[in-house]
Amino acid sequence: MMTNRAPFHLAYRPLAPFTESLAQGDVEAILAVGDAEAHRRVAVVAIALKRYRGQHGDYPKSLSALAPEYLDPVPPDFIDGQPLRYRVTDDGHFVLYSIGLDGVDDGGKMSLPGPEIFSKDKDGFFLGPSNVDIVWPRPAAE
Repeated sequence: MMTNRAPFHLAYRPLAPFTESLAQGDVEAILAVGDAEAHRRVAVVAIALKRYRGQHGDYPKSLSALAPEYLDPVPPDFIDGQPLRYRVTDDGHFVLYSIGLDGVDDGGKMSLPGPEIFSKDKDGFFLGPSNVDIVWPRPAAE
């Protein structure tokens, strides 16, 4: 028999049926796994972007240019199943990110170092870190 049932809704809906009767520790584990997978996908795509630039001199205009030579297929954002968010910047770098566990596109806003803040919806359901995306960091210097 389970005690301390934790209400929980994750932005990534395919996981929702598995989270209805989880204890708090299980909720935290699901959040950690989702966060890790989103970070992994961003890292894999960032590596492919670097390889593309090494061969072509510039970053591609869209992630679809990575398939099939560098990634087949290009992995979607783990959180919402949509393509990872990507744009080339005016200074020749790129912005690449997942919308993060809160399921909200914050335009590539990175979290600051420190303890993560988890938000809850109006019913008290855990949503994950709020107001931040999972962003591939830009270089500090050339």
